[in-house]
Formats: sequence, structure tokens, C-alpha cells
Amino acid sequence: MYGSSSSSRSPFSQLDWMTILLFLGLLTWGWISIYAAIYDAEKTYTVNQFLFKTNAGKQIIWIGLATMLALVLMLLDVRLFASFSPFFYIGTMALLVGVLLFGREVAGSKSWFDFGGIRFQPAELAKVGTALMIAFFLGNKRVSADKWKYIGILMVIIGIPAVLTILQGDTGSAMVFASFFIVFYREGLPSFIMVIGLSAIILLVATLVMLSDLWGLMQRIIVIGGIILLTIQLIDFFRRRAEDRPKWFVFVIEISLNIILLTIPWWIPVQEYQSEEGVALVKSESFKQNLMWLGAIFGIWLFIKGIFALTIDKKYKPIWLVGFIIMATVAIVGGLDFFVKDVLKGYQRKRLEVLVDPTQGKQDFGWQVYNSKSAISSGGLTGKGFLEGTHTKLNYVPDQSTDFIYCTIGEEQGWVGSFGVLILFVLLFFRLIHVAERQKSKFSRVYAYGVVSILFYHFIVNIGMTIGLFPVIGIPLPFFSYGGSSLWGFTLLLFILVKLDMHRKTEVKID
Repeated sequence: MYGSSSSSRSPFSQLDWMTILLFLGLLTWGWISIYAAIYDAEKTYTVNQFLFKTNAGKQIIWIGLATMLALVLMLLDVRLFASFSPFFYIGTMALLVGVLLFGREVAGSKSWFDFGGIRFQPAELAKVGTALMIAFFLGNKRVSADKWKYIGILMVIIGIPAVLTILQGDTGSAMVFASFFIVFYREGLPSFIMVIGLSAIILLVATLVMLSDLWGLMQRIIVIGGIILLTIQLIDFFRRRAEDRPKWFVFVIEISLNIILLTIPWWIPVQEYQSEEGVALVKSESFKQNLMWLGAIFGIWLFIKGIFALTIDKKYKPIWLVGFIIMATVAIVGGLDFFVKDVLKGYQRKRLEVLVDPTQGKQDFGWQVYNSKSAISSGGLTGKGFLEGTHTKLNYVPDQSTDFIYCTIGEEQGWVGSFGVLILFVLLFFRLIHVAERQKSKFSRVYAYGVVSILFYHFIVNIGMTIGLFPVIGIPLPFFSYGGSSLWGFTLLLFILVKLDMHRKTEVKID
């Protein structure tokens, strides 16, 4: 299953103290911020009350247990991580299924086990299991991320936990698994797939912004796509030598098909209604029906274009591909409309609306973000001082010790503290990338990039969430946010890498 080379030196001599120091720095700063978030000068606690009744006290217990977990990982045989990766992955998937059946619903998400008042979120372990499974699969030297059959398997590996967490109602955790595309890209995923992915993200954002007028967005997409197709086809026709050009009747048919494409959205009747602001909007039912017509017409159009590309004029294959991309774009917009209006719960839809228009719901779903931004901006350059945050003390921002811990830092420590946290995380990311690239074992390198991907996603989304750049999706800030499940998950994730790095000159073979 695996093989390794021995070394005469003690493995602990290879311990990466820089990563450990950065981990301890983040952990300490995080606990101080949690204490500041829950501090109340009018309340006094005994030691037991503080430890078992307050978030800051309970976090001390979680930190102690996380430290013990890190020490245990240092004592394990490094070869176990590779050999048991598939079993760990399967086990965490079983936990995700189990929580759907027997879990407890918290804040609209059925993603927690409750054991006598102690809650545990298996999605945190699933991230580690998925990172290990990807490393196990890509760790085989015969496997690479530039072949479609392997890309398909990788999609299944990340798709299973993503779907299971979506079924739990935890869209934030589900989106974490998309961060593994960073790993795939490092291991050879074709660049055009990443470009398509980024384009899809831009399209999703545009769709959210125009959610109330998706038919108008569809018209713009099709017109722009049709113009691009016409331009490509005209340039392609006239830059060819005369003997290489298609016959005129073929060219006229091709151009006519593109012009027909441009006019498709205006063929289909729409049912409108007047919004409260007096704007004419397309009814949701009419939009879905129109999408079906649009898909059928596009299918016929692509079939005809495909026949031309494969028979009469084979050099038009790229143009057929562009047409396919336009159809895929239509499908994405329609799919997002269905997802937002028929899959997401009411409070989740409201959060998306607040993201698009932050002025909405200052006393409802938007007030968290509104007050979070207000707290951060009120800190100024150096902050109001430790335990002096007024927004914090008056509880203007819910979840200040968990998902919105960064606003406490911004208010009490100001720009200096906020920027300091960013610098500390950036140093950790650069260090982990350095650690990844010095691994002899492909398994260790792939896993290291998985660690970077997960931590980076949490870092970007959590901070973006607190300043209104992302919707509120319940993503903790690594090593800062209160919570045992997330802290243990991040500690397990990081210290498996620390252990692998202790044997960075060892080759782990995946058979």
C-alpha cells in the first residue's frame, strides 16, 4: 500500500516550528477576541461558572483538547494517514448521512449531533476526510488532474460531501468543497476549466444582482453571445483564403442562424406584473416556461450548427463550441433561479437579497452586516481599546464570538489589529505553500494544498461576510471563532500536515 525510506535523524528535528508558532499566535489572539466579545463588567463568575457557562471559558477547554489532539497526531505512524484515507473519507460520509437522519436542527440547519448538551458538526471532519481522499487519489503517480476520467472521479469525491451538506441546509459548509479546485489546478487541471469556473462565478453574481429581472439578463446574454458569434464568423470567413472559404449559401445559412439566435428572446411571449415600484417584471412561472422554450430552440440551433461543423465546414467547430457555452450560460441562469426560489429557505433568500442591496432589512437579516461594518469602521486606526467596544457590549452584532468575531477585533483594535490578523493569516498561507512545495511525497504535497484551500476559503469568506462582500452563510474564522467542532477540525487538518512534513523526505507510495 505504501513504502517509506528511513532516516537516522529524529523526526522531531524536522518539526516546522514556524507553522506551530503561527498556529499558537492565531489561537491566542482568537481566545482574547472571544473573551472581549463576551466580557460583561457587571457579571462575576466562579472558576467553574467561567469554564462551563461562558464561551471564553469553554473555548479554553476546546483549546486544551485540541492541543492533546495535536500531540496524539505527532505520535502516530505517518504511513497511517495514507493507508487509512479511504476509510476515513467513507466514515465521514457516513456521519454526514447519519446527521441527516438523527441530527439536531440548529439555526435552520440539520447538521449537528447533540450528545448530552455537547454539539458536534460532522461537516468539519468531512473537510479533513475529503482532503485526505483527494491526496490519496492524486497521490498515485499514474493519476493527474489533466485527464477527464480523473477529473470526473475528483468531482465525485468532492460532490458527495457537498450534496450531503446542502441537504442538511448548510450551504456555507457545502461551498467549502469547491475550494479544492485550487488543489486540482496545482496538480494539472487545464486552465480553461478554471477560466470557465471564474466566468460562471461572475455570471452567478450578475444573476443575483438581476434576480428580479432574469429575463432581461437572459436577453442581454443572448444578444452579447450572438454578436460575439457573428463577429467571430465574419472575421473567420474573410481572413481565409478564397479556396478555403465555405460556399456562399453555407455562409449565408450560418449567418442567418446567428441572427435568429439574436432574436430568440423576443419571439417568446412573457407574462408580466407590476412591482410595488411600478416596474414591469416577468412572472416566475412564465420565466420557467420560457426557459424550456429557450432550451428547445437552442437545442435545435446547436444541432444544426453541429451538423455544419462536423460535415460541411469542419473549421466551424470552435463557433459551435461558443454556441454551446451560451446555452450552458442560459442553463446556469435558469438553474440559479430555481435554486434561489425553490431550494433555498426564506432566511437564506433574504441573506442573498441583503448582499445585493445592503440597505435592505437593517432591522432584519441585514442588520448583522450593517452593524458589523459599523463596529469595524468605528474602531478607527488603533481601536477603542481592549474590552471597550460599545457595539460589542451592547450586543448590536449577534454571533460576535463565532462567525462575526472579526468585527470585535476591528472595533477594539482598529485598523492596526484588523490588518495584523490579515498579515498573520497571509504568513500562514505562504508558509503552508512553502511546506507543500518541499514535500518529496506527492500525497503530502496534495494534502498540503488541500489544507491551504480550506483555510483560505474560510478566511476570505468569513472576513468578506463581516464587511458585506459575501452573504451571511455561517462560516467560522479559523482558530478565532468560538466552537469545539471547528477548532478540532482545523487542528486535525493542520497537524496532519505538520506530521507529514516531519517526514518530508519520505516517499509515500500509493498503490
